[in-house]
Amino acid sequence: MTRCGLNCDPLIGKGEYPAYIACNLMSRSGAVRYEFGYVVDESHPYFTQESGDKEDNPNQYIANMTAGAKAGFKYFDIKEVSKISVKEEEQEKENFK
Repeated sequence: MTRCGLNCDPLIGKGEYPAYIACNLMSRSGAVRYEFGYVVDESHPYFTQESGDKEDNPNQYIANMTAGAKAGFKYFDIKEVSKISVKEEEQEKENFK
């Protein structure tokens, strides 16, 4: 599944897009298959959220983006783009293991 989905065209390469539209997550050691009930190893990035499910103002993000981790986003029209940036929010130090 890709996020091109019903659009049939690449997403516009301007503005902000949420982390949860990433289509590939990999750690330095590669990708893992996520299934219901699977416990995510501490070395792999994963999707999560700060609170319960909600329709408006979602707070989903990619956790555990350690050294060498990758988040892949596909199908953006970047013909007119000269700069790409990533918004990063660091957790409080005492939350790290």
